[in-house]
Amino acid sequence: MSGKIERVAPKGKIQNNESPQQAALREVSEEVGISSDKLVIESKIGATSLRSSHEFKGGMDKDITYFLMHYHGDPADVRVQPVEGYLGIFKRATLEEATGLIYYKNMREIFTLAHAAIGQQQVKKDFLNRI
Repeated sequence: MSGKIERVAPKGKIQNNESPQQAALREVSEEVGISSDKLVIESKIGATSLRSSHEFKGGMDKDITYFLMHYHGDPADVRVQPVEGYLGIFKRATLEEATGLIYYKNMREIFTLAHAAIGQQQVKKDFLNRI
């Protein structure tokens, strides 16, 4: 074991006849212990492909779609399990600090895209509040 901590976003396999959006809501709900009815998908952020390599668990091929979600609930209800990527420490961080903790370049790019999307939503919200 290399001692490297893998920091990842929630992900999993699409089950039965789920859409990618339904699978994303279910996976986030399961992995952080919150009700999926308190999650709303705001937008698709991007996608990555992981191809067979010793670097990835089991050497499986995976196509992963990431969505930006809004949680309409109490942050105290979020219960992240002590599994891969979890340190047990929550704090505010700059984009540079957050992406500096992420090992994979494609995940750093997804976080950067999410950060930009959140910024665009805030600018739009601020503009509409001034009207």
